[in-house]
Amino acid sequence: MRNYKKLFLMVLFAILSTTTVNAQSCSHGFDWSRLIAAMIHIESKGQNNARNGKSLGVLQITPSAVAECNNILKKKKIKKRYTLEDRRDPQKSKEIFIHLQEHFNPEHSFEKATKCWNHGFYVKNIKSLPNAYYHKVMKQMSKM
Repeated sequence: MRNYKKLFLMVLFAILSTTTVNAQSCSHGFDWSRLIAAMIHIESKGQNNARNGKSLGVLQITPSAVAECNNILKKKKIKKRYTLEDRRDPQKSKEIFIHLQEHFNPEHSFEKATKCWNHGFYVKNIKSLPNAYYHKVMKQMSKM
């Protein structure tokens, strides 16, 4: 069973690494692919239709995150918009994640990325938030 899990993670990482959303172009050359792969494993085990309350897709994106991403794109005068259904598409989910991170986390901090993803982008005093999810993601990344 353990070998199967390891194989699954390797295949998932390989797939995600080859489809990195133009992550480099979206985020000025920063590569989020390893963090995204770890978060996808934790959030949904790679299941496109995973749902938890209002959260949906491989990254468990909320409707408010889609709306916020579209607001960011509008402010940047980028015509592209995402729909709630796009949360089921792993590629579009990664794009949404990267747009949000580029806007709210320009320093590319993995700790801030995970805390914002887990607690929301408008939480005040992000440094004081618990680190459990961050450590869980980092542990998953170390296995990949």
